[in-house]
Amino acid sequence: MIPDLDPLTGYLPYVSDDPYTTTIQEVHDRFATNDRRRRVWDMFELWVEALDDVGLRGPLRLSGSYVTGKEMPGDLDVAVYVSPSDYVLAEKVTTSAAHLWTWHSLARFQPSSGWVSLGDTRIQPALGLVDAFWVPEGPHGRLFAQGWTSEFVNKVATGVRKGWLEVER
Repeated sequence: MIPDLDPLTGYLPYVSDDPYTTTIQEVHDRFATNDRRRRVWDMFELWVEALDDVGLRGPLRLSGSYVTGKEMPGDLDVAVYVSPSDYVLAEKVTTSAAHLWTWHSLARFQPSSGWVSLGDTRIQPALGLVDAFWVPEGPHGRLFAQGWTSEFVNKVATGVRKGWLEVER
């Protein structure tokens, strides 16, 4: 069950780095409440279908402005936690379905000078309305959780913590 948002921050209450467990239907009913939010949700549903098509069907963890009280969220942040037994599949999916994942810290090759960084350039799937990552379970996944339950302003952690959601599929 999704708890009420904190009235002071507009965030899900932070209890621990563990997410609140919920259903896709409950997330839809709770957060797809205006045209912008429905547009983000529709792209998320298409993204989930594409994820299913390549065989990654694990739980999804949701965070970011979409699961807050923000009226016009930028996107929906999604982490697909992958068990060690699915690493090979996730690697295969990363190369065969690159369109499903967010890419950043990109570079391009120039024949005259080699690899050139594109800086902080990001490419997100679903018209930029989904910000998606696959995350290995274990220590790296716990570090990822700490980042996704922290508030950042201009890429700097403020010390405010927030809750997040896990959707079983």
